[in-house]
Order: sequence, then structure tokens, then C-alpha cells
Amino acid sequence: MPSCAVATCKNTSRTKKSALPNRPRFHKYPKGLLGQRWKYLCKRNDKFNLDNAVVCSDHFIEDNYERNLKAELLGIAVSRKLKDDAEPSLYMPHKDVPAYSERQGIVKKRRHHELVQEIMLEGSSDQVVPCLRSGSQIEETTEAKLNCSNNTGLFL
Repeated sequence: MPSCAVATCKNTSRTKKSALPNRPRFHKYPKGLLGQRWKYLCKRNDKFNLDNAVVCSDHFIEDNYERNLKAELLGIAVSRKLKDDAEPSLYMPHKDVPAYSERQGIVKKRRHHELVQEIMLEGSSDQVVPCLRSGSQIEETTEAKLNCSNNTGLFL
């Protein structure tokens, strides 16, 4: 299932299935320097395979596509092809925002889930656990598990 390589984009091949004409198309990363330029524009810091990476059509302007005059005149629907020098420019991560890795969010979410599972499985009420939001440590009691220091941390 392809998903858009732009750091802030959530489009996948399953996106907008109900509205087929508006479903995003996915374009492969070009080879060479243009591929590196796309990687920079997409603000991806994590490691990903450029050979399999794609960017969805939501990030390209109309001028980035080659015109097929024959298909236009005959009214035939054909797949649209990007020009050789096309660069994604729409809905890109803000330039002042540091490059974001979606992987960071996934790791944080997994760590949160592991902590919740660990707390739920352990029966000890005198254990000290890290409070996720505040970064402090609190004594694990039934009330602390629920509140995590007055809603500043882990919610169960």
C-alpha cells in the first residue's frame, strides 16, 4: 500500500476511495539529484527507500503535468504524466519547521502503549514510573495511574 512520502501528508492508496475521480495518484521519486531535491522538499529525516517512495498528486500544480492533446481532443481519460523537472510544491511542510519524521511519532506512540501495558499488568502499587507528559516521576498508586499527577501525564 503506497503512502505519500511528504512528512505531513497522510494520503495512502486507500485514501478517498469513495470519490474515485478525486483519489490521489502516486508518482515515484525520480532518480539522481531531482530525487534528492524531492527528499529535501518532503522534509523527511528518517531512512526510507527512494526506489519505493512516492508522492501523491495533491502536492503538484497543474503545470507540473504533461498535456496529452490527442486524449484531450478525443475526450479520452488517460493517466497523467509528470514533467521530467516537476517538483512537489503544494501542501508541503512549512520551511521554518524542522524536518519531521513520522517514525518519531510512531515510536512515541509505541512507547506510550508499552508503558500503559506494563502498568496495567503489574500489580505493585509502590513502583515509580515516568510520567509521559511532564517528564517527572510519580509513585504508582491507583490514583496516580488514573491521574498521573493531576492530568499532566499518562492516561489509562
